[in-house]
Amino acid sequence: MKGKGLWPKLVLVLLSVSLILGLAVAGCGPKKPEKEVIKIGFSRSLSGWGAPAAAGEQESVILWSEMVNAEGGIYVKEYGKKLPVQLIYYDDKSSPDEVVRIYERLATFDKVDVFFPPSSTEPNIAAIAVCEKYHMPMVAGTCGSSRGRELGAKYWWSVTPLEYQWMEALSDLLSAHKDEIKTVALLYCHYPFLITCYEDLKARLQKAGFDVVIEKDYPMDVKDLSEVLLNAKNKNVDAVIGHSMPSDAFMIIEQSIGVGLDPKFMYFQIGPGEYAFPQIFGAAVEGVSGMGTWCGSARFPGSKEFYEAIVKRWGHPPGLLNQTDGWHVCQLMQQAIEKAGTLDREKIREVLATEEFVTIEGPVKLQDGLNTLAVAGVMQWQKGEAQLVWPLDRATAELEFPKPPWPKR
Repeated sequence: MKGKGLWPKLVLVLLSVSLILGLAVAGCGPKKPEKEVIKIGFSRSLSGWGAPAAAGEQESVILWSEMVNAEGGIYVKEYGKKLPVQLIYYDDKSSPDEVVRIYERLATFDKVDVFFPPSSTEPNIAAIAVCEKYHMPMVAGTCGSSRGRELGAKYWWSVTPLEYQWMEALSDLLSAHKDEIKTVALLYCHYPFLITCYEDLKARLQKAGFDVVIEKDYPMDVKDLSEVLLNAKNKNVDAVIGHSMPSDAFMIIEQSIGVGLDPKFMYFQIGPGEYAFPQIFGAAVEGVSGMGTWCGSARFPGSKEFYEAIVKRWGHPPGLLNQTDGWHVCQLMQQAIEKAGTLDREKIREVLATEEFVTIEGPVKLQDGLNTLAVAGVMQWQKGEAQLVWPLDRATAELEFPKPPWPKR
C-alpha cells in the first residue's frame, strides 16, 4: 500500500510548482515604465502687452530649473531617485485664448507631468478650466483673483494676495498718514484686475474721509496723460495712486517730472517692483511706492540666497513681484512633489490642498482656490534699495514720508 501515501505528496509538489510558476509569471508582467525626467509645462507671455512683466517670472523659472538640475533633480520616492526637470513652454502672446490652447496641448500632446502657471491675472484665470478638466494641479503665482474659489476649483489656487487685500494694505497705510494726506488722484488702466483694485480703493478712501479729487481711466496703450497730471499739480494733490502696468507707470512718472507734479505720496501697483525701475529712473525712484510682499532684506528662509542667485545668473537684482512670484511657485511645486513622493497628480493635489509650506514670500496654506496665509504689503524705494513699509509686522523700514522732491535734471 505504498502508493497510497504518494498522492498527498504529489499534490503538494504540484501546488508548490504552481505557486512558483505563478510568481515567476507575475514577475514577468508589465513593469511600471522607468522615469528619467519630470516634464513641466507652461505658457508664458513672451510677446504682447504682458511680456515686460513676465520677463522676470521666466528668469526665475529658468534659474530654478538650472539649480535643481545641478543638484541632480527633485527626489521622487516612487522612483527611488532624483529626476531632472525639463521645461516645455510656449508663447501665449498675452492672450487668454492662446493660454487655453497651449495647456490643452501640454496635457494631451506633450503629456507633461506638472503644470506651472502662465503670467498675470487673466491668463491664469483662463487656465482654470484646463486644470480642472485634466486634474492637473496649478498654483498661480501672479494672479490676485478669487475666481478659483468662485468656480469651486479643486486643482487650481491663487497663491498671491487678492485685489481687496492689496487695497486694504494701501488704504491702511494712507489712513496712518491721514493728517498729512487729504486729497488723492486715482488713475487706472483698462485691465480687469486693476479696475477692480481701483473700485475697491475708491470705496475705502471715501469711507475713510479722503477727498478723491481726480479719477481718470485710460487704455493699456496710452501714450500721454500729461494734461491729467498737470491738473493734479494745479489741484496740489497730496497723493497720486496709479493702478498701472509697468509701461504706463513709467510714462506717468516721466510725465509727472516733466510737468512738475511732485506729490507727498506716489504709488503704482505694477511698475516700481520691476528690476528695471531704478535702472531707468535712478535717484528719481526715491520715495516711490508700489505693491510688495518681498524685498531683498525680507526675513523668510532662502530670501538672501534667491537674491544672490538672480544677481549672479541675470546680472540684476530680482524684481519684487513677478520675479519673486515665479520663484514662489517653483518652491511650492518642488515641495509638493517631494512630500507626495510621486508624480501622481491626484496625490500631488492632495498634498497641496492639505499641507502647509514656506517660501521666500512666507507661509502658504491652500484652501478653496486661495492661499489663506497670503499677506499684501506696500514697498518703497529708499536710498536705492527696495524696502517693505507695510504691514508694520513685516516691514523692513519705516515709510519715508513725504516723498522727497524729484531730483533736478
